[in-house]
Amino acid sequence: MYLLYISKNNLEVFKNNQKVSEMSWTPENLAGNLSRLRSTFSRSFRIILSDDFIGVSSLLLTSKEAKKRSSIQSKFQSSISENLSQTIWDYKIVAKFNGQKLVQLVFVSQKFFDIFDLQLLPQKLKLIYLKVFLLLFLDFFPPKN
Repeated sequence: MYLLYISKNNLEVFKNNQKVSEMSWTPENLAGNLSRLRSTFSRSFRIILSDDFIGVSSLLLTSKEAKKRSSIQSKFQSSISENLSQTIWDYKIVAKFNGQKLVQLVFVSQKFFDIFDLQLLPQKLKLIYLKVFLLLFLDFFPPKN
């Protein structure tokens, strides 16, 4: 499986922890670059986005509020600038405190998502896994009590 790391100006492809390709990108040439990656490497990529394209917000929520995705979305929506219904987002409970939960929400900027989404579909690339660089390390730590 190939990993595609997308930073502000570059697309980097990795296989078995080795960089096998790198190219610069702009909104204007993204479709062509994705097409080249597809024909050169694969239709399937795990994708990691750099922190340039994401936003992070944290709120202390009750256990009940932190149970449902829709409740988390409505609690965060008023505190962030992006419309969560129009982009990709996810959350993680990172700590527990006095019966409440510290929830961290990560979202992809709508501007980047719109560019990327429009270019991904015509290239018939399969997005196997999307991860944000900032949160890669959080997967190794359980929530703190």
